[in-house]
Amino acid sequence: MRLLLVILSLLLWTAPAQAVTYISDDFEYASQSVLESVWSMSVACVGNTSSLGPTTEFSVSPTHSIYAVQNGGLNTCFMDRAFTGTQHFFYKLQVRFATGYDLDTPCATGGTCSGGGGGTKLIYAKSSKAHVYMFVEPFSHKIRLGVPDSSGTYSRVCNNGNPTPDTECVYEPNVSTKAIIVGTTHCVEMEVIRGSAGGSDGTLRVWIDGTKTLEYFNVPIVSSTQGTALFSDVTYYSQGGYGKRYIDDLLITDIRVPCGGSTVDTTPPATPTGLQIFQWLAAITSSLGVAWQFRRQLIAVSLACVTFTTGILTAFPLYIAKTHYTVKQKTANIVHATLKRLPKE
Repeated sequence: MRLLLVILSLLLWTAPAQAVTYISDDFEYASQSVLESVWSMSVACVGNTSSLGPTTEFSVSPTHSIYAVQNGGLNTCFMDRAFTGTQHFFYKLQVRFATGYDLDTPCATGGTCSGGGGGTKLIYAKSSKAHVYMFVEPFSHKIRLGVPDSSGTYSRVCNNGNPTPDTECVYEPNVSTKAIIVGTTHCVEMEVIRGSAGGSDGTLRVWIDGTKTLEYFNVPIVSSTQGTALFSDVTYYSQGGYGKRYIDDLLITDIRVPCGGSTVDTTPPATPTGLQIFQWLAAITSSLGVAWQFRRQLIAVSLACVTFTTGILTAFPLYIAKTHYTVKQKTANIVHATLKRLPKE
């Protein structure tokens, strides 16, 4: 009987998905031409070492970073790199605005800047149309997220506190306030869950130096005309602001690797309701005098059945998009905790 239970558990168990790294780049490029062999450049950037390129003036690790010289939106250029399409990703990068950088002066006449004000555009996540980008606001120096529609056809409420339909939604920090300090190196993270075409079911999060500053759910990120297009490009801009800015250690993955750590954040989510069956099962079998080892096997088989069922559910993209952790992970956490609480006989 015990052998049969073990075999059944093995048959129903599925291995957890492995983390996917889309891009990991510490920008150790010896020259502009080497950088351009990996990253695509806008016309203004190609061969232009005075605007954007590799440098040893600053680095987090090991010796190089990428600099961008910004002049109020004049001579704007950018670099772009494709990665495997996904609807859920995390960005992490190190950012430093050199001492004396001006985030507050408005965009220069004839310059290209978001909204024409001060501040600076930082980094984009792009699909064929839907975009999400980081922008450092003037004066407050907080990081907000912009969700523009490149086709210009949006006319929807942004779910960001502004009831006016718009073609670009701007999401301000709503969890905590942490400003970017000029002359200081900051670790910046962004999480985006794309959601469904035409739906208001996307998710946005931002962390600065490990502190969550922004979190929005039910975000309309893609229009109904954009189908299943996935995020598959990262773009770094030299646009807006005045001075020199550096970035280093860019990481794009499908699971959070928090600032200051090389391991995945595995903090379990809050226990969902409706899964008390394992506690009930443990109590009933205990009252019936069932041996401890057999109770463990019985609960293990129950877990395998739940894992099998939820494994099917997680095959649906919309379900994946709405949850930070899979139901399988949540179930495993709950059962593990339940087994630990059961008294041994």
